[in-house]
Amino acid sequence: MTKSGSDNERNKLVQAVLTRSRHRLARKAILLLLYTVGLALSFVLAYELRFDFAMDDNFGHQMFHYLPWIVVLKLILLFAFGQFEGLLSYFSLPDLNRLFRASFLYFAIVLAVWLISGGAYAPPRGVILSDCLLSFLGLAGIRLGFRLLRERYLAPHSGHNALARRVAIVGAGDVGASLANDLFSKRGLGLLPVAFFDDDEKKWARRSTECRCWARRN
Repeated sequence: MTKSGSDNERNKLVQAVLTRSRHRLARKAILLLLYTVGLALSFVLAYELRFDFAMDDNFGHQMFHYLPWIVVLKLILLFAFGQFEGLLSYFSLPDLNRLFRASFLYFAIVLAVWLISGGAYAPPRGVILSDCLLSFLGLAGIRLGFRLLRERYLAPHSGHNALARRVAIVGAGDVGASLANDLFSKRGLGLLPVAFFDDDEKKWARRSTECRCWARRN
């Protein structure tokens, strides 16, 4: 290999590393923005629910006084439990478990601050509990929504993509219905069930999930 060829390969490698680093930084910046907005909104909503959307000015000032360190604490815990590492649209049960542990630890820390300070340096207990639940459910819902969006509409072999391979399932019983549900939920496999075939006349012309059952002739 010539010197110029070696330099070109080295430059390509450097460019690839820099591009990947920029993509990672951009992804983490997007996650940081989404998490910050979502966590701040959940805290504000927890206060509003606590006071039936009739919060006076004193508690309004208290809310904005606690808001910065509450959001920062949540972000630190999310980072500690690896919620900035994965892709936003990839959300599994281990991710849900880590998100739950981060939310529970947040609740324990803020409640401990409330108990130690006698409520002087932490929000009311009802707000702490509501905020913990809203944060957990909100973030889990957002992550799950992005996952469903990717699997159903953005995956290369989703049901809305012409590359998806249409398949029929022999047998319209419980096993066949379970298989169809699995294939519908895992669109990335590239298999889209469109029909059942069964020799049981009682199942003919019925529908299971998004498929219709037809007769099966021997």
